[in-house]
Amino acid sequence: MKRDLIHLIPNLLKNFVTPEYFDPEISLVDFLLDFSVDRVNKIVHDSEMSHKTLKAITKIKISIENISFNFDKIILNFEDVENKLFNLVAECNALENYVKLDKFIPEVKKLTEIVYSMIRTNTKIREVHDINVDLRRIITGDVFKLIKDKFDKLNLEITNLIESLKENQNYPLKNLLDKEKIIENLKSEAIELQIYVKNTIISYREAVHRFYLFLMKIF
Repeated sequence: MKRDLIHLIPNLLKNFVTPEYFDPEISLVDFLLDFSVDRVNKIVHDSEMSHKTLKAITKIKISIENISFNFDKIILNFEDVENKLFNLVAECNALENYVKLDKFIPEVKKLTEIVYSMIRTNTKIREVHDINVDLRRIITGDVFKLIKDKFDKLNLEITNLIESLKENQNYPLKNLLDKEKIIENLKSEAIELQIYVKNTIISYREAVHRFYLFLMKIF
């Protein structure tokens, strides 16, 4: 197992260590020896980023529930529904970009499999099991799959709604519900969401890397 971990060092360092986080002038051994349990405990705080992901998904769930597919209500609440549609499209496009940022998932899955094999046979590793709970959900791809499923479902519902409205000449929303136009108008809003997503991914990487270094110190 230890040999497998050591074999993963080059790719893991390349993917999870940024120049400002790791000084190439310091040997890996010295760096690991200096890595205290107190610093590793910061993982607990970093892993809380997963809760922000769940909040984002909850927000989208609420948004879709708040949109009325009853055309009478759409007309009565024109401005409210228009704003909800705009925001929902922005959220969906941001989530689509979120899913595209998970290129690092396969390599981390390898590490996760090794870690959990060790947990079954090593009591020291069991001590840090709770720290790794949130990280495990993240790096096994569960969160990303949930996001991808949500995006596909919401995108289909929005497209169907827009097409239905465009087909009916009597509704004042007709000229406003062109999908490309909505996305273009919301570009700045979507960019802000994408920045949040990017920062979240970076935090995940750092948390996983800290946990990896802790394991290397134990062994």
